[in-house]
Amino acid sequence: MLETSETGEKLVVAIICRDDCCALGEWLHGVGQTLYGTRFEFQNLLDKHKNFHFVTSIGNVMWLMGGPIAGGKVHGIWPGLSPAALYEGRDLAVTTDFRQVISEVVHEHLLLQDSKVQDVFPMYTGTAQNRLGLIRT
Repeated sequence: MLETSETGEKLVVAIICRDDCCALGEWLHGVGQTLYGTRFEFQNLLDKHKNFHFVTSIGNVMWLMGGPIAGGKVHGIWPGLSPAALYEGRDLAVTTDFRQVISEVVHEHLLLQDSKVQDVFPMYTGTAQNRLGLIRT
């Protein structure tokens, strides 16, 4: 959970990615849908609002803290801000799969073997060969 510095509002990624939990989203999926749901303009607004929540939820920073963490630096790839490097020509590209980070923590800190990490993330195929070096061993 994150907290905004200005308002103290709690931000939960599982909620941020949903387009029906904020005040506008509640209206769009409730009263707005009832009153204006068949209008093209309303559908366009609904699509843009849904896309906003999707984009907001995919670009996140992961912070790891604690004794065994190999800290003091930013891990990852900087793709740059050139138009060719931007996701859909407008957003900073995601370069690290969150499963790569969490699987490394699960493998190194919890001592779970790669074959068991597959039980945590069944569709993830990352192994020790593509570790980021987040945990000091």
